[in-house]
Amino acid sequence: MARSSTIDFGDMERDNWNIADKYTTFVIFAHINNLNNYERIAKFGVGEFDQQFQVPEENKGQVRINALRWFMNELEMLIRNTIFAIKYDKNKEQMEIFKKKIKDLRPFIQNIEQVQIDQRTSKRFVRVEEKSFSQIMNILVQIKEEVLPILNKSDLIFKHYDEFDPIKQKQEIIDELIRTGG
Repeated sequence: MARSSTIDFGDMERDNWNIADKYTTFVIFAHINNLNNYERIAKFGVGEFDQQFQVPEENKGQVRINALRWFMNELEMLIRNTIFAIKYDKNKEQMEIFKKKIKDLRPFIQNIEQVQIDQRTSKRFVRVEEKSFSQIMNILVQIKEEVLPILNKSDLIFKHYDEFDPIKQKQEIIDELIRTGG
């Protein structure tokens, strides 16, 4: 006796694979949050105000440079992880330009690091060449500031809804009924 080969689509219909909300929360938001943290660390050498005395002064240079590298990497990942969902071609092109700018900045990071050794203690520490560091950081922050509105326009940060005007909607229904004689 042959078995009926019917497929129950009920589970598939109920469990629609819309993971956009989770993707926004766990990927996009995580990148943005990390960018904000790395930007703060790159500027101050610590993530929070009350941590400023916990990191020895001789380590802050290395911490700031590492944070700049992480900021750059995180910004690049944010762009790569969202470019597929950008709605407008001109914005996708702009995101590609940002990716290239970030890639072109990478070789200049070596110019911001000055390794020094304390002759007395033989301790190695890194000094930040502030002018180059600031130039690179400013470019990256500017890219971030331009990326966020693009993501927002594509509804990847805040969902945009059309304004609903109930009076206008009611009038459109009445006009349609009068026009069609319904």
